[in-house]
Formats: sequence, C-alpha cells, structure tokens
Amino acid sequence: MQMQMISMVMVAVGVYARLMKHAEAAMACLAVDPAILLIVVGVLMFLITFCGCIGSLRENICLLQTFSVCLTIVFLLQLAAGVLGFVFSDKARGKVSEIINNAIVHYRDDLDLQNLIDFGQKEFSCCGGISYKDWSQNIHAHNDSHRGTKRLDSVWSFVSLV
Repeated sequence: MQMQMISMVMVAVGVYARLMKHAEAAMACLAVDPAILLIVVGVLMFLITFCGCIGSLRENICLLQTFSVCLTIVFLLQLAAGVLGFVFSDKARGKVSEIINNAIVHYRDDLDLQNLIDFGQKEFSCCGGISYKDWSQNIHAHNDSHRGTKRLDSVWSFVSLV
C-alpha cells in the first residue's frame, strides 16, 4: 500500500512539473524530460504494486503471477543495464559527457536545468563533464565582467571552491 502511495505521489509530481514547464526547447538537450520520466515510472510502479497488493489480498493467482513476472522483468532489465554499462563503459562515459556538455551549453536557457547542473556539481564536487574547461562552451561562462558582460556567478564561485 505504501508503494502505491509513493507511485501516486510520483505521478502527481510529474504531472505538476509537466504542467508548470514553460521552456520546452531548453529541456530538449536532455534525453528524456524528468517530468515525463516521473509520470511513466510512477504509473508502472502503481500497476505493478496494484497487481501484487490485490493479488495477495484476494489470493488471485493470475495477479500474483503477473506481479512476479513484472518483478522478474524489472530485475533482469536492471541486471542487463548494469552488465552493458560495465562492458561498454567507455561509450557510456562518452554519452554521459556529451549530454552534460550539451546541458552546459543550454545552462541559462532553463531554470530547472540550471538547478540540476548546480546540484550535480555540488553533489559530486566537480565542474563540467570532464573538467572545468567544459564551461568554455557556454557563451556566458567565459566573458569577463569588466568588459560589460555577465559571468556565471554560480559556476565561477563553485570553480573557486574546487
């Protein structure tokens, strides 16, 4: 029952975030919009936990088998993703670096993207995808304030901490 409540909260947060989203083009630099991801994962969690909960309450073999098959599929998908991530770690690192660099280019386009990048840099104590030099791709990051252009204060203050 708790998982159903958690999944419903995830769906609600995803729908709210999707409705409040104004800048569609800014999130195009990410592979998947986080709001859509929350909605999809929340709905799947709700359906799977619903099958398990009702199946066990009603002692319905069909729902319990559906629940166990769904859990097995989720486990196998996670296992496959882990193995593929290990085997193709160079390609995975390259793709992640590409996504981060693309997000750095669009840093000022969307407040949510800006907050996501700031959180990731603070959480992992890093700057950019590979190094702080990745910020040279952002037109706002490498301009000096004495030339009359703005500097990315949060980026530079974080770079000075590292």
